[in-house]
Amino acid sequence: MKVRALFVCLVFAAACSNAPANTCTSDAQCLNGTHCGAKGSCEADCATDRDCLNGTHCAAGRCLENPSDAGQGDGGVSDAGSGDAGSTDAGSTDAGLSDAGSSDGGVDAGYVDAGVECAAQRTVYIAAGNGTLAWFTTVWPGPKVITNYVSTYAYDDPSRAVLVLDGGHPLYTRKLPDGGTLWGWSDGGVEPSVLVQGQSAAHSAAVQITVNGRNFAAYAASLQRPLGAPVPVLRWAAPETYAAKLDAGEPDALAVPGGAVADQTVAALRTVATISVATEAELKPSAAQLAAWTGPSPAVAETDFATRLWMTAQLFRLGLVSTVVLPGTIADPHSAWADVPATTRSIDTLARILDGFYAELAKHPEPACTHGGAPLRLDHNTVLVVTGDTWKNSFNNVGWSDGTPAGVNLMYVRSNGWLKPGWSGDISPSTMSAYFDPATGATVPNGNPAQTNAASLLGVIYAVSRGDLSATTALSSQDFTGLRRSP
Repeated sequence: MKVRALFVCLVFAAACSNAPANTCTSDAQCLNGTHCGAKGSCEADCATDRDCLNGTHCAAGRCLENPSDAGQGDGGVSDAGSGDAGSTDAGSTDAGLSDAGSSDGGVDAGYVDAGVECAAQRTVYIAAGNGTLAWFTTVWPGPKVITNYVSTYAYDDPSRAVLVLDGGHPLYTRKLPDGGTLWGWSDGGVEPSVLVQGQSAAHSAAVQITVNGRNFAAYAASLQRPLGAPVPVLRWAAPETYAAKLDAGEPDALAVPGGAVADQTVAALRTVATISVATEAELKPSAAQLAAWTGPSPAVAETDFATRLWMTAQLFRLGLVSTVVLPGTIADPHSAWADVPATTRSIDTLARILDGFYAELAKHPEPACTHGGAPLRLDHNTVLVVTGDTWKNSFNNVGWSDGTPAGVNLMYVRSNGWLKPGWSGDISPSTMSAYFDPATGATVPNGNPAQTNAASLLGVIYAVSRGDLSATTALSSQDFTGLRRSP
């Protein structure tokens, strides 16, 4: 019997996982969804036979050829003599989609050895245009919004903001309704960077997405080819959020049309590959799963946002997609502060969705690669980028006006430790908002919008490429030393 060390064998028709090749002596040393087997390695769990490969059956949480072996600890998954049929070149952008009509009902996205070091992170790019960026300032508010709070500021209750980082780059994070803080359950390195950069431009679907004329999302996606995703980029957002013109090596995005999010997403995927009924069921969230994220009475835009992120988590764990581009939640919320209880609910809903999304990712290992020879949790290999047209004015809740103090814009980045967390730059209630110095990271009163914009986008590329400076210098010579931090 030939046993292959792999993380995830992905077939569009079904998915299965076998044992990550890391050693252990107890279940506590293994990722969520795995246990320590008798051979001293973390073995992937299963819930039903559908989770298992090549005719094996789920017994006692493991895929076995003979369920009576459940107590013997052999967690290996058989190759069953299949050879490499259907496996694909991880650097190709179609990842074998021509196999969509094969007899197994789907596409084999390739076996990945346990020793393959991760060279890229997956990316969630929230193009929070049409004022939806403003909602994120209530999840990670400006420090002065909290420390100098008055009731006319665009924040509901300063006691709901928790200081999680102090010093030169402070950060306040929203307290969740259950009393915890956003991502407070995770280990270190998850705090986002908040970058004061560029200039605001109200009533745009997305802004500030280019460096030297190159779309940064498309360029970053070109660096994710080692992940071998059959669909490199999935776009739910407006066309202008992704490259209108692709440069060499940049993948096109698979666009999802408007309408029912889950159904339209599966329909779009079926234009390029076979999706079985079983896989469709895995991709679509149940009403209970959505309710756990959104809480009661969500707006349609909030339900759609949660649905997209739930499907993103499943697409990432199955290795189907490397980057998603999606819109924000409730657009153009000028009247939000006329109903503070409703706005509090919307703030809490956004925070719960973001928390639930990364908690779902944390249940699964990155399917394409490892770090240091050990499994890498998927939440630790997924970058979050939030940018938009305007964050409005956090210091004036009357009509929540589009104009920002000093005209600055903001970008939020969860880099998983590759960038310095907390605020770089500062926002104030007057025209005294300040940018950051790209070379030092220090706050400066008269910074350069174009330079901070370029430095911010290069920071994202640095994070997506897991610290590959050559990937940034190939795009721009702009210094961004002040933002970098090696995990």
